[in-house]
Amino acid sequence: MGHWDSLDFSGVEADDPVISRLVEQLQGDTAEYRRAAERCWRLTLPKNWDDYLAMLSKGHRKQTRRMVRDAVDAGQAVLHTVEHAEQLPEALRMFEDLHQRRRQSLGQPGCFASRRFAGFLREAAVRMFDQRAFELNWLTLDGRVVAADYNLRGDGIVYAYQSGIEPEMLDAQPGRLLNVIQIRRSIEEGLRGYDFLRGDEPYKAHFRCQPREMAHIRLAAPGTAARLRHGAWVAGCKARDWAAAQRDAVGRCGDWARATIEAAIPHHRPSRQRGPS
Repeated sequence: MGHWDSLDFSGVEADDPVISRLVEQLQGDTAEYRRAAERCWRLTLPKNWDDYLAMLSKGHRKQTRRMVRDAVDAGQAVLHTVEHAEQLPEALRMFEDLHQRRRQSLGQPGCFASRRFAGFLREAAVRMFDQRAFELNWLTLDGRVVAADYNLRGDGIVYAYQSGIEPEMLDAQPGRLLNVIQIRRSIEEGLRGYDFLRGDEPYKAHFRCQPREMAHIRLAAPGTAARLRHGAWVAGCKARDWAAAQRDAVGRCGDWARATIEAAIPHHRPSRQRGPS
């Protein structure tokens, strides 16, 4: 293989045959570090929309039917898709604006805070659009843009890579509505899967996605210097894991303490209403 120091595979399927074979071939003098990574969630698409609705819980099925009837079938909600390369620049600007404002409303910087990463996403969109491996969809409610998705496509599967939502329209559930519409369209197109990628957010299970176990694998080349750097890297990972576990433990303890105190203190109804403080 020539000179190399380390190989780092982040977020690969735990039982991926290609990665497993590569690791097997490199075993010997190499050092290996493996840990579980965030799971990915994929919905295996049925043959038709009714079959998909039957997969949902009773409550979610009722909500989905009402959402489609009241918003989509009534013409209030309309899905738009970039059809020509000339539409990409304006559509990407719209998507970036939605994404950044939503992330910032949550106290996060957003993907496009990094100029380098933002440039990469724009260039990737152009290149993959020409290969039909990328799509940009956006949703309007009564003519107003409320949500957009940056999706990848391949081998009959849609990968929901990144999204943007109008923070002033959260009550209308635009993100959920866009997901429902895109899933229905994917079923109509005869695709075989809709992948929400990594992260254990509860909404993914509600859509009847199934988790796939993922792994982070790092291999260090033979040699003292590579081994020392690998050991320092592993120690750093373990230290961060330990610190995160301590923060979680303190948080759980704090929740327990608050609940205990609240249960022990009797709650008295005030004799009269206080004015604003």
